[in-house]
Amino acid sequence: MVNLSVAFDSVVEGWDFSKNNINKLFMELLKVNLYSLLIALVGLGLFVGVVYLSLGLNTSGNLISKLSLILPALIIGFILMLPLLIFSEAISSVTYNLIDNSYNKKETSIFSQAVSNIFPILKYGILMFFLFAGIFVPFFVLIFGIETGNGSSLYSKTSLLSTLTQVFFNMVILVISFFLQFAIFELLILRKGVFESVKKSLSLVKNNFLESLVFAIIEGVISMIISIPLILIMLVLVFGGVIAGIALLAATPVLLIPLIVIGSIILLILVLLFTALEQAIIIPMHYIFWRKLIGQVNPVKAEISSVKKKK
Repeated sequence: MVNLSVAFDSVVEGWDFSKNNINKLFMELLKVNLYSLLIALVGLGLFVGVVYLSLGLNTSGNLISKLSLILPALIIGFILMLPLLIFSEAISSVTYNLIDNSYNKKETSIFSQAVSNIFPILKYGILMFFLFAGIFVPFFVLIFGIETGNGSSLYSKTSLLSTLTQVFFNMVILVISFFLQFAIFELLILRKGVFESVKKSLSLVKNNFLESLVFAIIEGVISMIISIPLILIMLVLVFGGVIAGIALLAATPVLLIPLIVIGSIILLILVLLFTALEQAIIIPMHYIFWRKLIGQVNPVKAEISSVKKKK
């Protein structure tokens, strides 16, 4: 039986929860995103540093000699970078545990939780990689590999095919994300296995399809509304930066690089702030919706109900 009220109730309850805990949620989520970003930047910095160092060590113009240093540097840099990127993603995943703990009035240790999330996130990431590779690689081969009689690829033959390809990719990603929307909650909060989490998410969406669809639409609209101020600010900064950059390039070119650096830092800070704000509003709604679908009781309502019964 279809019960669309569960979608609307989840939005209302999620909004109330966020409103009552917005300061703490925002600051904690901001810290999670900041830590995740910093760890990722360290990993990328190591990769770039190793490659740059290998280029500096080789002053000869011999291509073979350069490749003999660059290829090992790329491998070493990737090996150094990969664990940090994985840990960065594990830190980012703590957002779900943080919402769950806040909802149940518990504290969250970001780094301790991130360590316990590493292997679940790693296994889930590997599964998603092979899933998307299995879908997209054959299609890429079909589009780019087939040659027409005159030797031009199908993709370059017409812009219509390019548009259809992009639409197909977006639709596939949208459908997969829709059916797997609850897997991350099952994986990180209930600590189920990867395949079990995916299976449970598929089952929840299948058995509550219209409710999940209505909720996804509402969630998308809210997310879009939250993103509008960030988009407008970014447009103003980008166009303002371009105009200032052109003026500086003509007058004092030496200030162009500092301007780009400062502008990039401002944009990065804005993205971090708006991401934390969006997560503080959207994830609680999604979390409560998931709890309702799996039949878990709202602990706050249960506590109120228990008090009333005692009276």
